[in-house]
Amino acid sequence: MNYNNKSLSLFLSLILSLILFTSLFVGCDNGTATTAADVDTFGDYAAKGQTAYSNCTPCHGTF
Repeated sequence: MNYNNKSLSLFLSLILSLILFTSLFVGCDNGTATTAADVDTFGDYAAKGQTAYSNCTPCHGTF
């Protein structure tokens, strides 16, 4: 039973980390995938005085 709990915990943490990892590379503006470099060079964020993901509230929460 202890083994099952560890397996479940590992499985859930793997799923959560996968979701968080993929959300870093998915843009919310047009639903298109972006890379970290695209976010850094995307002048629209700086022009609006926003942080990199502040306009991605639906998929990034309040980041």
